[in-house]
Amino acid sequence: GIELGYIKGYPDRTFRPARNINRAEATAVIARFANIAEPEAIARTPYPDISGRHWAAKIISVAKEAGILKYLGEGDFRPERNLTRAEAVEMLLRTPFGQEKSKVLLDFSNDYGTQMKLETGGVKNEKQ
Repeated sequence: GIELGYIKGYPDRTFRPARNINRAEATAVIARFANIAEPEAIARTPYPDISGRHWAAKIISVAKEAGILKYLGEGDFRPERNLTRAEAVEMLLRTPFGQEKSKVLLDFSNDYGTQMKLETGGVKNEKQ
């Protein structure tokens, strides 16, 4: 992630892998992963609890415009709240990569989908 520019670390030049990732940090990483460019400026803040001076305000704004944060609605963003696994999946599935991969995972007409059914205890393989 660092080599590709998805993760930039902290201003003190540290990377803290043992620490939980919060919503603002995760949004920045996922937006970069989705090749969403951070604008130079934003016209207004994306959520009521994000000030224009928040370090991630610009990237949160464009991630919201791209639909990655649709699950949050129009309420508060709560940037310092730890990201849950469910939120991470929701955000990733709204990226072009996630949308493409979910189509493959949910396509049970191919052998991969049949294998997934078997591995997850789903419907038995009708080919056998």
